[in-house]
Amino acid sequence: MTFAMQELPGEFTSFEFPAGVPAPFNMAAAILGNTKMLTLEEKIKMVPGLLPMLLEGQSFIDAQDELSVLEFMRKYSMP
Repeated sequence: MTFAMQELPGEFTSFEFPAGVPAPFNMAAAILGNTKMLTLEEKIKMVPGLLPMLLEGQSFIDAQDELSVLEFMRKYSMP
């Protein structure tokens, strides 16, 4: 996944999902491995929203269907 850097117009960063690592653990590895977009503090702030995905799986994700991405991020205080 490639994202534009809001603070650095024209620059991009990628989240590299490692091959051979099953989802959703590959997502965790991609987030932790990115050094340009998220600080360590921001990565830690993402845990409350992402940890239930890892532990509860699809049932947690399905329960969030009524939320937009922004609403989900605000609900879990994600940066």
